[in-house]
Amino acid sequence: MITIPGTLTIVTLDGRFGPFNTAKLTTSIGEFVVKDKELDQYKAGKYQGQFVIDKIQPSHYCYGNRFVVECRAYLNSFELNENDDLTPEEEAAFSTNAQDPLEEEKPFTSDSSKKYSKAAPKPAKNKANSKQTNDSTAEAATDKSSDDEKLFGLLWPLGNSIKLDSTCDRETMRMQKARLEELGYEFDFRTQLWNLITAF
Repeated sequence: MITIPGTLTIVTLDGRFGPFNTAKLTTSIGEFVVKDKELDQYKAGKYQGQFVIDKIQPSHYCYGNRFVVECRAYLNSFELNENDDLTPEEEAAFSTNAQDPLEEEKPFTSDSSKKYSKAAPKPAKNKANSKQTNDSTAEAATDKSSDDEKLFGLLWPLGNSIKLDSTCDRETMRMQKARLEELGYEFDFRTQLWNLITAF
């Protein structure tokens, strides 16, 4: 395990499970691919900081008719202190054929893809029975609260500042991130906290 300063360049790509982040860590000892699940919380950009590297080892995957080998760094922790937007040249330097790490962790099924699909359009309200509509709305709100409790587990009920549990699986973390954004939270890359900005 080593601690080293470096630059983490993150890009967001689209995969069959939805958008995902992949990154390159540039240091004095080399450049490495980073696909830690915590990075899915971050916006695309270049981040300067200190990185604690747990291990460095080759990794491989198949994409189409190609066999890709990459040198991957696995981070124990990191502290970021500043960031910049990516230039078009820096974005173009990333392969758009990078594999979503979620594909390495679970097989693709039709049920999995539904979790990242857009919600179906809501049916038109029936003005003839406003009481029934109000009851249905209240029931839907209760169901949503129950879904959130299941999604966030011990983090529920949510406070004004939240740090996601890094031990949860990658898919759950992505779903938590998407839900926090819906609820008006923004991610602070320095503190690694989600802070409530607007009321839902």
